[in-house]
Parts: sequence; C-alpha cells; structure tokens
Amino acid sequence: MRALTLSCAMTGALLLAVPVAEAAAVFGPAPAPVPVLTAFGPPGLCRPIDIGSAASLPWLATDPAWGRNPDYDLQGLVADTQDILAGTDTVLVHMETLRRAAVYLTQTPDDAKSQPPSLEVLVAALKRDLAKVKARKHTEAELGLATFDLGYALAILDQAGSGSTAGSGGDLLEQACALRPDDPAVCLGQAIGDFDSWWGSTREGALDRVFDLVKDAEDPVARAAVSTMGPLYGVSDYAGLQAEVRS
Repeated sequence: MRALTLSCAMTGALLLAVPVAEAAAVFGPAPAPVPVLTAFGPPGLCRPIDIGSAASLPWLATDPAWGRNPDYDLQGLVADTQDILAGTDTVLVHMETLRRAAVYLTQTPDDAKSQPPSLEVLVAALKRDLAKVKARKHTEAELGLATFDLGYALAILDQAGSGSTAGSGGDLLEQACALRPDDPAVCLGQAIGDFDSWWGSTREGALDRVFDLVKDAEDPVARAAVSTMGPLYGVSDYAGLQAEVRS
C-alpha cells in the first residue's frame, strides 16, 4: 500500500499521511489522478518563488527556501508585508512575500533576536486591507488581488500547521480567480492553496487554467508552476507538468 506522505525538510513535520487505498475506501475513487507524494513539503510554504530583484521581506539569498535574516526586526513584519503588497500588482511577488511572512511567523526559533507578532495580527491586517478595497470605488482586479492576498496567506498558514481558526482560504482563492480569470498567477495560487485536496478537482482545474493562459515555458508563471507543483507530480519541466495534470 503506497501512501501520500508530505513533510517539510526543515521542520520534519508530518503534514499528511493518507494511504491511497484506505482513502479511496472512505471517500471513493478520486476523479483526477492522485500523485504519490514522498518527502514533499507543502508548496505554499516550502517552495520559494523566484521574483528576481523585486522588493520583498528581507531574506538570505544563500537559502531561498528558509533564508530568514537574523537581523530583521520582526516587529515590523506585518507593516512591511502590507507595504510590499501595496507597492506592486505582480502576483508572484505577493505570493513569495506572503510565503516569507509565513516562514518568519511559524519557523522563528525562540532564541531569535526578535520575535514575530502572532499569526492573527497578519490575518487581521489583510482582512482590514480587503475591507478598505471593498469600501472604496474599485475594479474587479483590485478586489481580486486583495481577496487573493488574504486567501493565500490563510492557505499558507494552514499548510504550516498553524492551527489557525480563520480557515484555509480556499473559498477566498476561488473568489479571487473568478475576479481575475485571466491572471495565471492567481490560478497558480489557487492550485498551491488546494495542493493536498484528495479529490484534486480544484487544484487541477486551476492548473489547467494556467496552461491555457501561459504557453511559454520560460514565462515566470510557468517557471513558478514547475518549481512549486512539479515535485508534487514528479516532473521538472512545464511540458511534463501539463502532461501529468491533463492525463
């Protein structure tokens, strides 16, 4: 019996262990192909996104996945995160910034120079930002991005095993995709947020939308799709990812 086993190399935390045959007996056969996962951490937390030189939270280039800067004053993390998100519409930058925020919030050792605020402080700040967008005149794209930020943050914190009671963010990510249907990065974010769904229909439907929108394998979104979701399917290139998802 082969098992779906997810772990983050850094934390060693077992995040999912569901024997395929046992899950099928409980939930019924999956309508989409079920990848076999071995030593694969949740992509929202464990798989960095290449944003080049774009501004984001302080990070050590020598460790793209876990490069927390020990000199960074974490008391400013929430305000810094909000400023970065407000300063760019590039969704991949939003995704990597929120990933770094989640790493700082959930993986900072107790003996660090400074301690981060609670998870709830970041979530509350993103909720306020979304409420501000709703309260003013806005485009669907603006509302979609603010909705995405909150949903993606909740999804990553959930993947980090934060135990947050604020929800997993899946509904918000679905709303964001509906508001920004032609934004492949938002679709990728939805797939990442739903990466561990047994049924997989949301994950693979979102990835299928990415493939429809992005044809060039060198596009930043295509490269991000391979780096985050490729290991889930055991592939290392864009064509291979499309073939596995659409098989």
